[in-house]
Amino acid sequence: DHEWIKLDGESATIGITDFAQGELGDIIFIEIETQGKTLQESEIFGTVEAVKTVSDLFMPVAGTVTEINPDLAKSPELVNTDPYGGGWMIKMKVNNPADVAQLMDAEAYKKLIGGEWPYNFAYAEKKKLMTIFRLIGGLGSKLWVAITWTILTLVLLCLPGSALPGKGI
Repeated sequence: DHEWIKLDGESATIGITDFAQGELGDIIFIEIETQGKTLQESEIFGTVEAVKTVSDLFMPVAGTVTEINPDLAKSPELVNTDPYGGGWMIKMKVNNPADVAQLMDAEAYKKLIGGEWPYNFAYAEKKKLMTIFRLIGGLGSKLWVAITWTILTLVLLCLPGSALPGKGI
């Protein structure tokens, strides 16, 4: 599970990590219909839909969902652009604030994902390049798009830690 939690007394804000949003890709829809519900740790509180997949969202600790980020209905991409700020997903009243101390800290999470915080340099550079080339590709010319993606592929294969054909990121 790749949710983060920020505790403030008995209240907490929850979202998905920068690594998770990067793995999901462009987020296009978020469904959370659990406001006012009391859920247990690891229960599903919603789903996030990206271009390439749909993923469940899990409660990191038990508690009651008190608020859903209203901005995500019109701008789900906030999870991609600002996962720890404007891209938060829910606020909740935590049943037992001491449970938060039992969760993985940033250093343990860094080891879990096998990279630097928030994720490795090559992945971050690939993402920046893909965004730039997507913007250029939006100019409309099929030829320009084909040239752009060819250049992007060549550049990505030259980055340290690049995925080779047949191997995932």
